[in-house]
Formats: sequence, C-alpha cells, structure tokens
Amino acid sequence: MVKKNNMYPHHIFCVGDKTIPYARLCAMCIEKHCPPKLRANLKIYIHLDGLKSDADETAKWLSQVPCTEVTMGLFGIKPDVKVSGKYHQAMINTISEQFKNEPVLAFVDADCFLIDSSWHKAILKHNPSRHYSLIPGFKGETIAEHQGISYRKMRTTLFTLTPSLHNKICEQKFNKDWSAYSKLVTEFPEVHFPTLKKMDCMVTSSLKAQLLGYEIKPLRKAVKFTHIGGFSYMTIRKIQENIGRTDYLDRWLRRLRLNFKVLSFFEQLGWESKIDYSYAFSIRKMMQEAQSEPYLSNRLTTLPETSSEKKFRRHIEPLSAQFGRPES
Repeated sequence: MVKKNNMYPHHIFCVGDKTIPYARLCAMCIEKHCPPKLRANLKIYIHLDGLKSDADETAKWLSQVPCTEVTMGLFGIKPDVKVSGKYHQAMINTISEQFKNEPVLAFVDADCFLIDSSWHKAILKHNPSRHYSLIPGFKGETIAEHQGISYRKMRTTLFTLTPSLHNKICEQKFNKDWSAYSKLVTEFPEVHFPTLKKMDCMVTSSLKAQLLGYEIKPLRKAVKFTHIGGFSYMTIRKIQENIGRTDYLDRWLRRLRLNFKVLSFFEQLGWESKIDYSYAFSIRKMMQEAQSEPYLSNRLTTLPETSSEKKFRRHIEPLSAQFGRPES
C-alpha cells in the first residue's frame, strides 16, 4: 500500500471546450476534500486536448487550483474532431504509460465531484501487488463466469489503477476494440463468456486482470461523490426520437434539469467566459422547449430529485461562496 502521508496522483481528462468548467470544479473538490496530512503530497493533473479556445489561457486558469498541473496535447485530438467516448480507453492507456513509475494512479471524470474525504481515505487501501483497481461499484452486465464467480464491467467514473499491471496486460486500444476481447476469449477457453451486448472502456483489461488473480475492489457506499452525466451528448433530438417512452423521457428530463442547474452554478461562480457558448445555448434551448410543452413541463417540476441532484444541491451548491468570483 501507499506510504504513510502520501497520496496517489489524480488525473482528469478535459477534452473539448465544454469540459473546461467541469474539470476545474472537479479539481477543486479533489483538493478541498483531501485530508490536511495528505494534501502536501497531493498532485492533480488536468489533461487538456481538442480545444478550440485559447489553450494557454485555459491552462493558466485551471492551474489556479492548488496542487494542480495542466498538460496540453498528450492525446493528439484535433479541435474540429467530434469527441466521443471512444477516446477514453486510449487516454487511460496513454496516462498509464506516461506515469508508469507511479505505484498507483487515480482517475476522476471531469463531471464527477467528490463531496467528502471518503475517496482519499479509501484509495490508500489500494495494494499494487494485489489490486488492479478500486472502484465505487460495478455495472450490471455479467461479462464472464468461471468456477462459480461472475465478473461484471467496472465503472470508470472514479477509479484507481496499477499502471505496471495495466501496461503489461492491456491490449484494448479504444472503447469499441472488439479484437482485444476476441483474443481474450481465445486465451481463456475454460471461461464462459456470455454474449457481450456492448464493448466498453476497460472491459478487456479489467476482466483479464481478474482472471489472472488480481482484484477489482468495489468501495460501494464507502465513497461519497456526485456524478452529473449527460453533458457531453444531450440533444433535443433525443426527446424527438423517444416520444411515448415515458421511462426514457423521465430520465432525460432529470438529466436536463441537473445539467441546467450545473450551468447556472458555473455562472454563479463567475465562470461565464469559460463556459462553451454552443453547449450553454443547447442546454438553455432544450430547457425552453421542454418548458413550452405542457406534459414535459409538468414532469420537470414534479419528478422527484435524483440522488445526484440531491447531492449537488446539498454539497456542491453551498461551495459557491468559497469557489466563486474572487478566483474567476
């Protein structure tokens, strides 16, 4: 395990302009909730790429967060390229190689905000000789079964990683890399692999690590955070394509409601100049259209708060006085 009073480096991906304010708030929450005895050795990296705006100015602004260092262009993503989830695996692989001398790395999605010190304390239990990763929990789908054990996809919103092991066994180059998965199936003929519905980030390497005897440890309720989700792919087209699907529309409306609150929070902090104009326009337009349709408007106001909404309201919004305009 990590030496006493030390802390693993944290990595945040900031790809595309709409991610910029999220990445700063994410870093601020990591630094704020790090216990004092560990903060002296805390290092937060924000990896900028694919920006249309001034990267140097953005890097300077993000670097205002204590303990934070900003890199630029590590992944070679062009500003005019539509950023999609396929890059996540490639970016993890790049950071794992770049920081291969670290015993353990921590990864935090830009729209994942810690709300207390539980994450910092929990990840100190990551033992590189035994653990491949520590995670909040698993996704539901079973991806392999062997000797009475079921293996599921690991969540990649917030996780640790042993880079020496990852670099040794990972052959998955990008999120939808089916070839790496097919090779794994051939390598372990004694394992039952149910039909995989969707290839995703870290599926192959995490599964191989477990089949080799390494552990992915779920921290479950021991770790407190709120994850926003949806800001990278929400469009009004999603509503138009799913009219009549009440369950889908309710999920979409809750996500829109939360994203609108987050956007308003960024403005309250005085970060208007760092909010991507097209993103802000899209969120406001979707909210206006939803509010103009009686059924959707009623659902917006009557749907109970999600857990993420409650956590954001209770734990993140009160930070506006501390995180706000003097630093903006």
